[in-house]
Amino acid sequence: MVDIYGFDALKTAVSLSSGALTLASLAAPRERLILLTTPVGPEKAGSLDLLKNAVIKLNGGGLTLKTKADDKDEQIENFFDVVIMNPPFTRSDRVPHLIGSRARDDLNNLKLTFGKTAVENLFVAGLAKPFLVLGGRLCKENGRIALVLPNSILSRDSWLDIRKGIANSYAIEYVIVSFAKGIPNFSSDTQFREILLVLKKRKKGTAKVTTEVVSMFEAVDSMELHEIDALAYGIKAKKTNIVLTGRSQPVVASTKSFNWERVENLVDNWYRLVAFQNLDLTEHHLRIVEKLCTPLKTFFKLGSVVDHSNGFEVLKNRPASEYFAAVWGSGEKRQVST
Repeated sequence: MVDIYGFDALKTAVSLSSGALTLASLAAPRERLILLTTPVGPEKAGSLDLLKNAVIKLNGGGLTLKTKADDKDEQIENFFDVVIMNPPFTRSDRVPHLIGSRARDDLNNLKLTFGKTAVENLFVAGLAKPFLVLGGRLCKENGRIALVLPNSILSRDSWLDIRKGIANSYAIEYVIVSFAKGIPNFSSDTQFREILLVLKKRKKGTAKVTTEVVSMFEAVDSMELHEIDALAYGIKAKKTNIVLTGRSQPVVASTKSFNWERVENLVDNWYRLVAFQNLDLTEHHLRIVEKLCTPLKTFFKLGSVVDHSNGFEVLKNRPASEYFAAVWGSGEKRQVST
């Protein structure tokens, strides 16, 4: 049996979680259930205050967040076997509405790292980055972090520090994307395209891990609890196709395994893992990339093709005869030269 800890800024969420987990413990017995409200305000960043010092204090069945440890405190850094979260991510310009300026300054001044990699642009996707850093801080070695994030983590340059941190100290065990009709997200109140990641905290070069890519064709919130259990079992069993009877589309998901060593070498762009519904196309794409392609980043630094805020920089000088015409922006052809 295990202890269960929980942290949330809303007292209502803590109360509801307490009731739900108490009922769930009838089927899955546990030890302690320890839930803490972590307020948000001008000088408080909710659960993110744990980044200052991952310590809590037990007070006769209650809890307080500590910024300084003593003998009666419980150190929770590198403590948890599993860390599960759905961090608040949104446009970075909305962060001031979520936590105050003093709290933001405190976090920026911490010089945070993830997977031994310095984290930059801390609030690039709302509070997603600092919550991921917190998850890494709380998770023990060989433990797991499961979380929902915008799929921009897989390819955008602003998330490259996090991807490098994953490659350094973690492995992606599962990446799950939904191709269900409508807005196929795991969160009900976001317009961002989402993925579900399960990371295993490990030392680089240790025992081999496989990355399971899962394409879902039905939204999770359309399934009954027993169907979700069957789906989870099928994913864990690495079934190529997961079938649920009694549905208009019986195949609700497909899965495919890839050696993590193949995946980590493509840290510049992991979006390729979720780009195709048909995972055989993903395998075909990876073989092409591995055998036939030279990454453009070898020769160029490519700016954003979304907001056009950055340009095009040559990183290595080459003989003039080796430069070719390139398509850039919206169809405009330019000669790449120094």
